[in-house]
Amino acid sequence: MLSKLEDTFRSYEPSTRCWLDGDYIWTVLKEHSGMLKEPILINIDPEHGHITGPLFKRNQVQGKKDPILIRVKIDIMTEDGARFKHSNLLAIYLDGGSQKSGQSENQKDATGRATRFEPVEEHEYTDEINQLLQKYVTKLSVNLVYSELPQHPQPNVDGECPNQGMCVAYVVKAGVDLALGREVELLSSQDIKRFASAVETLYE
Repeated sequence: MLSKLEDTFRSYEPSTRCWLDGDYIWTVLKEHSGMLKEPILINIDPEHGHITGPLFKRNQVQGKKDPILIRVKIDIMTEDGARFKHSNLLAIYLDGGSQKSGQSENQKDATGRATRFEPVEEHEYTDEINQLLQKYVTKLSVNLVYSELPQHPQPNVDGECPNQGMCVAYVVKAGVDLALGREVELLSSQDIKRFASAVETLYE
């Protein structure tokens, strides 16, 4: 179904809604065996930031296809009391590390990488979220190298949707791309709304 979604979404009319329900992240990406159902939760308020998420060891996800995909649910309370909800995606690649000199096959360090997909290029919480995710990734394994993907397709301001955004649609699309072994595609506002329409139609 992921391939069908990817192959056909451009034929749909753009969605007239300014959002896609967050449940579609799991509904669509559960076809990928590496998608985890439990999300990472990030809560940020003026006093502090907090992160929780599924903690697993390498042997607990053996047999799942790389990358391991985890939805990142972000809930921010600003100083003036406004609330801001957002979605990201964390992709974890549990690649085997190269064997170090003098080490047996069983002794070598397992290395890998964890990459964050953030649809929006820059916002005031970017660094804090990266710090929290780095903390989470280190809890999983000190041998995971954390970074943020360079692709940020979502505009900071969408004239058609000034009060809402399509972050969930961008996260689903990025998850499809990564599950299919490709780089994240940069879609226009109209194409991401076509993608949202296809998701709602194919997964209703």
